[in-house]
Amino acid sequence: MRIKVGTIIYLSIAVLLMIYGISIMALQSGSKFFIVWFILAGIFALAAFVHNRGVWGGFHRGVRITLTVLIAAGIAWLLATQLLVVSAFFSKREKGLDYILVLGSQVTETGPAPITKLRLDSAYDYLMENEGTMVIVSGGMAGGESKSEGEVMKDYLVGRGIAPDRILTEEESRNTKENIRLSSHYFDKEQDTIGIVTNNFHLFRARAIAKKQGIKNVSGIAAPCPPYYLPNNMFRESFGITKDFLFGNL
Repeated sequence: MRIKVGTIIYLSIAVLLMIYGISIMALQSGSKFFIVWFILAGIFALAAFVHNRGVWGGFHRGVRITLTVLIAAGIAWLLATQLLVVSAFFSKREKGLDYILVLGSQVTETGPAPITKLRLDSAYDYLMENEGTMVIVSGGMAGGESKSEGEVMKDYLVGRGIAPDRILTEEESRNTKENIRLSSHYFDKEQDTIGIVTNNFHLFRARAIAKKQGIKNVSGIAAPCPPYYLPNNMFRESFGITKDFLFGNL
């Protein structure tokens, strides 16, 4: 049977998605989100089968309309949330902030994971340029971690030469909302100026959560993200934004 061009395209996309999912799984990015790439690969493989067999026209008209609407709504949702994510990529760094808050992320036995290290390096650069700013490192102990994220992050900054008395540590939080809520005990939400330090893909949601919690003077400090991780983390943020919106965190 002759294979249609569309079928080859769908299958190629499925293979690429599968390869990317396997690579993210192998990199141990700190979450199980790589499973989503396998699900998408399966969907495109199914689309290839449906297209090649020419069975789409055999579906009931109502089924075709429903599936088309769902696909269009999914694309619209993804585009809208990704625009929000990208809008925070180039946030202006405010000078002379009272506090910067480094949000917790994965740590290992040997120190911060790559994503976390990028946050800390951005915090270090800011602290070196703004000697009057205090830093709060926030994060509890996640599954598989032998130390809290806050403790590991503090050790990293001290190791780079930041004075310990400039570092405040929060070690109980388990997610972004708790990072901000528990860390806010260290400052005045009405008066102090706060900079949220996190990776570029995460900054829109983090800043929105901080504003929702009543922090009046909050800005963002965007740390970079390794390009290879970026598609995975940006796609995951679409789900994070949706979840926090539905739970009233934004």
